[in-house]
Amino acid sequence: MLIRSQDKKVIAVLENCDSIVICKPQNIYHICTFNGVEESRTSIGIYSTEEKAIKVLDMIQEKYLSRMELDGGYDAVSGCYVQPNFWVLPKVFQMPQDSEV
Repeated sequence: MLIRSQDKKVIAVLENCDSIVICKPQNIYHICTFNGVEESRTSIGIYSTEEKAIKVLDMIQEKYLSRMELDGGYDAVSGCYVQPNFWVLPKVFQMPQDSEV
């Protein structure tokens, strides 16, 4: 999954990040991608409260886990039975602005 930063200047590939963390330099809550190998952090969003930052992490988790499911059964359009299946949809998460959380 891709995560686009608040300022739209960074696209982070979630699978290449060791973690996404909430950092708090100078009483401002940053959501940062963290790469433990290079020991580098990149801020991808800034929020006024810890609660807002946690809510954004919840939104990222929800987007990451979203998928389309098909229960299976008779398909009247094609006139046949279809197997249950699911698809993982391509995902890009746009970091919301502080006022949108």
